[in-house]
Amino acid sequence: MNYDLMVFEKTAAPRNLNEFMKCYDAQTEWNEDHKKISSNEWSLCSLRERI
Repeated sequence: MNYDLMVFEKTAAPRNLNEFMKCYDAQTEWNEDHKKISSNEWSLCSLRERI
């Protein structure tokens, strides 16, 4: 069993559920050439998410 977790900065996320789901779909869509992202890729996080 595995779980996918989504961490996001609350102040930057859409408040409307439909808009949030569109944002989620865009963020989780991968093309075939994606590279594996390490859990230590701090450059992908906002400053608030790094704390």
